[in-house]
Amino acid sequence: MIVAVSLATLMVAYGIWWSFPLFYVSMLKEFGWSRAGTAAIFTVGSIVYGFGSFPAGALIDRLGPRKLLPLASVTVAAGCLISAAAVEKWHFYIAYGLFMGIGTICMGYVPIAALISNWFIQRRGTAMGIALMGNVAPPLLAFPVQELISLAGWRNAYVVLAVVLLAAIVPLTLFFMRTRPQELGQEADGGPAGLSPDRG
Repeated sequence: MIVAVSLATLMVAYGIWWSFPLFYVSMLKEFGWSRAGTAAIFTVGSIVYGFGSFPAGALIDRLGPRKLLPLASVTVAAGCLISAAAVEKWHFYIAYGLFMGIGTICMGYVPIAALISNWFIQRRGTAMGIALMGNVAPPLLAFPVQELISLAGWRNAYVVLAVVLLAAIVPLTLFFMRTRPQELGQEADGGPAGLSPDRG
């Protein structure tokens, strides 16, 4: 369950994060901004994302996934909703630079890798490989997101993505995630409490 929810969380987080080029075209058509100025929206978000790696790792240790991952999901959802209502370029800078950049890194690679390391020792490589597929799978979501934009418009598409986060990822991470297996009376790799990993 830890691996499955981690995979789903990463797929949705990075699916939204890397979908910016799909929205980029619609933004250019609606606002008539320059390509460089519009692309700078994602650049600002990427800078925040990059510098957020260290605090994200610290927060997963301090708060645990049951608190951090739902909170990060709500943060990204807020960024989507701000984008859906945006009418000025600086609105998008706030949405991507503040909410989506921080939210994505706090539910992304760094905290998920730390979480999987707590839960698996012998099978850590396998578990990490499966969970982190969510980091490279977002291109699979490009087609449905593009279809959503075509059918409902880019603003409504952002609203739908926010709903997916709030209705699916928040409950999954809230109810199923735990920082360490000992919280459920287990040891790493699913062994019962009190057994070492090579005996469990």
